[in-house]
Amino acid sequence: MLAVLGVLGLTATSAAAEGPAMLPAGTIEVGVAGGYSATFNNGDGDRQTIYGYHALLRFGAIVTDEHGPGILRGNFELGLQPMYIHLDEKPTAKDVYGAAFEMRWLFAGNGTLRPYVEGGAGVLGGRAGPRTGNCEPNFVLEGGPGVLIFMSQHAAIDIGYRVHHISNGNQCSNQGFNSNMGVIGLSYFFH
Repeated sequence: MLAVLGVLGLTATSAAAEGPAMLPAGTIEVGVAGGYSATFNNGDGDRQTIYGYHALLRFGAIVTDEHGPGILRGNFELGLQPMYIHLDEKPTAKDVYGAAFEMRWLFAGNGTLRPYVEGGAGVLGGRAGPRTGNCEPNFVLEGGPGVLIFMSQHAAIDIGYRVHHISNGNQCSNQGFNSNMGVIGLSYFFH
C-alpha cells in the first residue's frame, strides 16, 4: 500500500495535483485501504488490548451535487465497504470478514483537500472471540473524520480515524469491544 502511494505521489505532476473542481452527483468511488486498531475501555477485569489489522475495499456513489452554506458545503455519499479483520487476541488470533454500509458527508474543501465525516454499520462472519460470546454473526459500528488528498483529478489518498465497535448485538454473552482505528488508502473517482 505504501509503495503504491509513493509511486502515485512521485508520478503526479504539479498541474495534475489539483483535485477536481467539483464531484457531481453520479460520481463513483472505488478504493482500497488498510487499517490498524487497538481496543480501549475494556470490561471489568479485562486488561488485554486487542490489536486489529484491517483490509478494506470501498465502493461508493456520490448521490448529491454540492450544496450547503460556507464551510459546510459538500456532497452526500453512500458506500459499501467489504472488510477482512485479523484480531490479534491471546491465546489465539481471530479472523472476521463482512461488509458495512457507509454514509459520508464529503466537504467541498479547497478541491485538493476534502475533509469528511462518515459513519456506518455492518455484519461480520467469523467468531470474534470471548468478548462477543464466540458466536456468529457479529456486528460492526464505526464512524469518524478523515480527509481525501487529491493527487490528480481522479486519484486521492484517504487518511482517516474511526471509533470502531464489534459486538454480537446481545445474541449471546457479549461484552463487545471498542477500538481506536487509523485508516490509510487510495481512492479513484470517476463519472
